[in-house]
Amino acid sequence: GPYAWQNHWLFVPLQDRRGRRIGYIWADDPVDRLRPSPARLQILRAFANQATTALEQAAQFEEIQNAYEHHRALIDASPVAIVDFDLEGRVRSWNAGAAEMFGWKEEEAIGRLSPIVPEDELPFFLDNISRIRSGETMRDIDVRRRHHDGSLLDVNISAAPIRDAHGEVVGVIALMLDVSSRKRSERAVAASEGRKDAVLRASLDCVVIVDHEGRIIEMNPATEETFGWTRTDAIGTPFL
Repeated sequence: GPYAWQNHWLFVPLQDRRGRRIGYIWADDPVDRLRPSPARLQILRAFANQATTALEQAAQFEEIQNAYEHHRALIDASPVAIVDFDLEGRVRSWNAGAAEMFGWKEEEAIGRLSPIVPEDELPFFLDNISRIRSGETMRDIDVRRRHHDGSLLDVNISAAPIRDAHGEVVGVIALMLDVSSRKRSERAVAASEGRKDAVLRASLDCVVIVDHEGRIIEMNPATEETFGWTRTDAIGTPFL
């Protein structure tokens, strides 16, 4: 039984809250080797209860540690920059993706107000931290961020609050993607469109652009002046 006394040894089974056996306490009095009194048995039982609690907490800590290591491995393996900020905007964790993207090593970034935020964008950054502190989640924000070498990167950021066990916001987690190539392409397309529009407006010849169905999708001022159709009236109509 749970208080069995045999051969002058006391074995106390340790059980978790679910009733599962997780170990034993073996007690032996090396002095008198007599059966302990009820008072001493009660003390031993209390000790066993404390030992059970300690073992449970150790097991829970090990599970938490394993979960942390698992999540840490996922974060470190991610090609996305993942940064943990405190509520003042200081860096608490900095993964390998962030180090590769921005050139700042983890030890250079930890504990600092985000080193990748340019001076002119610092108020916007701190304002976003305040909004997330109030529980807001932010997605797909395009900003400029500073590389270690001083160059600027186009970055897309999504950020959310980190909450403790009581639901209180204790930090900010941010995921950042380098979209510099996409932004360069967008700027190149915009510049190309601008040049095209300038050529069309300056041309003295009539220029009409039609789609594969023969409908007008663009025309220049010379065409309006020659034929009397305004661009607004002509767009979308059949050319013929």
